Amino acid sequence: RSWDFVVARVAIDYRGELNQDDREAVVRCRVTGFGTSSVRTREEVRKADGSLSAESESVLVPRDPDTGRSRPLTDDEKAALERAIGSD
Repeated sequence: RSWDFVVARVAIDYRGELNQDDREAVVRCRVTGFGTSSVRTREEVRKADGSLSAESESVLVPRDPDTGRSRPLTDDEKAALERAIGSD
Protein backbone atom coordinates (compact mmCIF):
# COMPACT_ATOMS: atom_id res chain seq x y z
CA ARG A 1 0.00 0.00 0.00
CA SER A 2 1.41 3.37 -0.90
CA TRP A 3 1.32 6.35 1.40
CA ASP A 4 0.15 9.75 0.21
CA PHE A 5 2.82 12.26 1.27
CA VAL A 6 3.96 15.63 -0.04
CA VAL A 7 7.37 17.26 0.29
CA ALA A 8 7.00 20.33 2.52
CA ARG A 9 10.67 21.35 2.73
CA VAL A 10 14.01 20.48 1.14
CA ALA A 11 17.44 21.91 2.01
CA ILE A 12 20.33 20.88 -0.26
CA ASP A 13 24.06 21.37 0.12
CA TYR A 14 25.97 20.70 -3.09
CA ARG A 15 29.39 19.20 -2.36
CA GLY A 16 30.79 18.15 -5.74
CA GLU A 17 29.89 18.20 -9.39
CA LEU A 18 27.83 15.36 -10.83
CA ASN A 19 27.27 15.38 -14.58
CA GLN A 20 26.18 13.09 -17.41
CA ASP A 21 29.71 11.76 -17.86
CA ASP A 22 29.38 10.15 -14.42
CA ARG A 23 26.63 7.95 -15.92
CA GLU A 24 25.21 6.89 -12.56
CA ALA A 25 24.72 8.07 -9.01
CA VAL A 26 23.89 6.31 -5.76
CA VAL A 27 21.25 7.97 -3.59
CA ARG A 28 20.71 7.00 0.03
CA CYS A 29 17.63 8.16 1.91
CA ARG A 30 16.93 7.49 5.56
CA VAL A 31 14.30 8.50 8.05
CA THR A 32 15.80 10.61 10.84
CA GLY A 33 12.67 11.33 12.85
CA PHE A 34 8.97 12.11 12.83
CA GLY A 35 6.37 14.07 14.69
CA THR A 36 2.59 14.02 14.85
CA SER A 37 2.14 14.94 11.19
CA SER A 38 5.58 15.08 9.55
CA VAL A 39 8.56 12.91 8.68
CA ARG A 40 12.17 14.10 8.53
CA THR A 41 14.62 12.45 6.13
CA ARG A 42 18.26 12.83 5.20
CA GLU A 43 19.61 12.09 1.74
CA GLU A 44 23.07 11.65 0.22
CA VAL A 45 23.93 11.63 -3.47
CA ARG A 46 27.24 9.98 -4.34
CA LYS A 47 29.09 9.23 -7.55
CA ALA A 48 29.80 5.59 -8.37
CA ASP A 49 33.32 6.09 -6.93
CA GLY A 50 31.76 7.05 -3.58
CA SER A 51 32.57 10.76 -3.66
CA LEU A 52 29.85 12.96 -2.18
CA SER A 53 27.92 15.16 -4.62
CA ALA A 54 25.09 16.45 -2.42
CA GLU A 55 23.46 16.17 0.99
CA SER A 56 19.91 17.13 1.79
CA GLU A 57 17.31 17.20 4.52
CA SER A 58 13.61 16.93 3.77
CA VAL A 59 10.31 17.17 5.59
CA LEU A 60 7.41 15.10 4.29
CA VAL A 61 3.80 15.59 5.34
CA PRO A 62 1.07 12.92 5.08
CA ARG A 63 -1.89 14.06 3.02
CA ASP A 64 -5.52 13.06 3.04
CA PRO A 65 -6.21 12.18 -0.62
CA ASP A 66 -9.89 13.14 -0.30
CA THR A 67 -9.36 16.64 1.09
CA GLY A 68 -5.81 17.39 -0.05
CA ARG A 69 -5.00 18.59 3.48
CA SER A 70 -2.30 17.37 5.85
CA ARG A 71 -3.26 14.74 8.38
CA PRO A 72 -1.70 13.07 11.43
CA LEU A 73 0.43 9.97 10.94
CA THR A 74 -1.44 6.73 11.59
CA ASP A 75 -0.26 4.23 14.20
CA ASP A 76 0.77 1.85 11.39
CA GLU A 77 2.82 4.59 9.73
CA LYS A 78 4.49 5.49 13.02
CA ALA A 79 5.36 1.83 13.64
CA ALA A 80 6.88 1.50 10.16
CA LEU A 81 8.87 4.71 10.65
CA GLU A 82 10.15 3.47 14.03
CA ARG A 83 11.33 0.27 12.32
CA ALA A 84 13.05 2.29 9.61
CA ILE A 85 14.86 4.42 12.20
CA GLY A 86 15.80 1.35 14.23
CA SER A 87 17.26 -0.50 11.24
CA ASP A 88 19.65 2.32 10.36
